Amino acid sequence: MANSHIYILYAYICYRHTFKFEFKTTSSNGTLFYAVRENEKHDMVSGGIHEGYMQFKIRCKSSFADLTIPKFRVDDGEWHKVG
Repeated sequence: MANSHIYILYAYICYRHTFKFEFKTTSSNGTLFYAVRENEKHDMVSGGIHEGYMQFKIRCKSSFADLTIPKFRVDDGEWHKVG
């Protein structure tokens, strides 16, 4: 089992619900952030790395979206900006 971690250079959330951060990793899979609102629907948003690519998941009310960005690998040990 590989031991890895992500160092967040900065994170910023403002009243417009903007979330920005930078990260670098050599892990091909992992969670970068996860947030859930405890209501009757359990709304959720998460971001992570799946097989080397950025992946975002959103659940709001009865809808669910799963988005993978296949153009750029992010498990290369370089800094990447999200937001």
